[in-house]
Amino acid sequence: MALVGVTYLVVRELPEILTIIEDVLYMVTNEEYDLSNTLDLPRSQAASQLQGSGDD
Repeated sequence: MALVGVTYLVVRELPEILTIIEDVLYMVTNEEYDLSNTLDLPRSQAASQLQGSGDD
């Protein structure tokens, strides 16, 4: 349980790590997860800009 708490605190400070954690979860479970919505955390600005750049 402590590992989950530490991971949550680290992800709150460094939201870029969510992408790595989501990728690892996908490789392990073969299902996609959106942890930013699940944990109610904001995505990093860089990730938001990358997602928005494909709409042009």
